[in-house]
Amino acid sequence: MNDPEFRFLPGAQFTGSYAEGGEVDKKMAMIKNMLNRGADDSLIQSITGATQEEINSVKNTQRQEKAEGGIMDLGGNEMDLRGGGFVPLGAKEKADDVPARLSKNEFVMTADAVRAAGGGSVDKGADKMYKLMKGLEAQV
Repeated sequence: MNDPEFRFLPGAQFTGSYAEGGEVDKKMAMIKNMLNRGADDSLIQSITGATQEEINSVKNTQRQEKAEGGIMDLGGNEMDLRGGGFVPLGAKEKADDVPARLSKNEFVMTADAVRAAGGGSVDKGADKMYKLMKGLEAQV
């Protein structure tokens, strides 16, 4: 843990495509990305070397995911904030890019409100709001 150069980690020769899911997964991810950006099948085939079957497979998976709905894939970053919590995810404030899983009668505060509660500091504002929340919950 005290090694600033992380020499204890395996070298790049041991962490290539296998650690990242393998070449097939990379290809499928690239196809999905290109489809999401509006690329047509022939362009995808020429860049990735994918077969039409592979492209159709990704398209079918995307259709199925859309049909089922459900939570957005956050790449393993989903946080369990059932007890309340400060959300550090997202590109920037007011971007509305963080999905919130709320229950009936729960409430969300804006970043501006949190900052104002902390006298200009979102960290201090979040601390104050935690205290307020815990105090109010204790009354129920």
